[in-house]
Amino acid sequence: MKNMALDIGEGTLQNVLNIVLLILLYASKVGILIGLMITTEKTSKGLINKNLSYNINKIGKGIGIIVFSLIIYFLVV
Repeated sequence: MKNMALDIGEGTLQNVLNIVLLILLYASKVGILIGLMITTEKTSKGLINKNLSYNINKIGKGIGIIVFSLIIYFLVV
């Protein structure tokens, strides 16, 4: 009976891990940009309309996305 296990060498596994780390790195950068866009848009709309309390939840959500993405970024780097 032949062994059906897949032989994964160290080089292949290292390449897969490098690809996963690059994906996490770029995903965290995109998350930071999306959070900044949400935060600046809602803050500017609130300041223009003089009603910042209306957008405070969305501003907090944008800040949360930024913080979460920064944590992932610093864990990867």
